Amino acid sequence: MPIMDNVASFIQKFISKNQISMAKFQKMADVSHNTIYAYRRGEGNPTIAMLEFIAGNLGVDPVLIILGVYDPDSKQVSMLVPDTVQSVAQLPHEEQVRFMHLLTAEIMKLWDTQ
Repeated sequence: MPIMDNVASFIQKFISKNQISMAKFQKMADVSHNTIYAYRRGEGNPTIAMLEFIAGNLGVDPVLIILGVYDPDSKQVSMLVPDTVQSVAQLPHEEQVRFMHLLTAEIMKLWDTQ
């Protein structure tokens, strides 16, 4: 699913689960009316900085916006790891190895910064 479809999905889920209007969401996100409506339609081209700004205003992790996940009860988020493992298992062997190299490199970066 393209990232903008995920952003649109996140917005819809956030609005629905919090039972708020689109106008209230726009105010909470502190982004212009036109921008939020474009994102909700899966349009626009937000930068990572913009998604981080919106996430900060909403009190969520920006990764959730990029993934199209809004799950305050953590039911959907908790399935991301097993779903990822299942998806990686379906890749050709060379791509599985590449994925593991990239994942390991990122984990090492995280450990090095602590």
